[in-house]
Amino acid sequence: SGTCTSNSRELTNMAIQLYNSKDGGKTWEPLSMVNTNAEGKFNAVWVSLTSGTFLIKAESTATTEYNSATATVNLAIEPTDNTSNGGTVFTVTSNSTISQLIFNSNTTELSFTATGTTGTTGYVSVNIPKTLINDLTDLKVYLDGNELTYISAQDQDTWFITFTYSHSTHTITMNFANNNQTQNTPDMMWIIAIAIAIIGLIAAVTIFAVQKKKHR
Repeated sequence: SGTCTSNSRELTNMAIQLYNSKDGGKTWEPLSMVNTNAEGKFNAVWVSLTSGTFLIKAESTATTEYNSATATVNLAIEPTDNTSNGGTVFTVTSNSTISQLIFNSNTTELSFTATGTTGTTGYVSVNIPKTLINDLTDLKVYLDGNELTYISAQDQDTWFITFTYSHSTHTITMNFANNNQTQNTPDMMWIIAIAIAIIGLIAAVTIFAVQKKKHR
């Protein structure tokens, strides 16, 4: 899901083509063509047959009034190793490159590496099913072992957690039960095997269109 705007103004009935890439952007596979609504919003559902790390791209074509515009995000998706919650999936959407996504169901910790160009701002949006985590009261987010401020929201089935940081290469740990996370010791995370299973996901992107100038 996402929005299409020009100078902070929502654009209605704009055609948005969505793509995904499994090879870092070398090739793209069309996902869906959707139109923005009266609020400039669009959404589509993609059911993936595999887990892993993908690129998701939204593209609007040029019109008589607006130039073309694209937005691309990194999407990491992994199932949990808890068979009692079969099909439960974490998704992480970011403008950083996400790797080493691991969820430890024994300690209820999610960890991953986020990499981006130094001097720019990175963001992460994490979607967590409530069937796996039913309360965020004790949630702590750590960036390289230092506690990080986050914003949380929810709907009937899912928690949405977002936070920002300055880009480089970071280890991010999300501790849902506050199980004695020690600052400045990100290497204490234990890596576990994750079974391959996926039921679906919604990829989030925001796309901005730029209005053409009639005169220089």
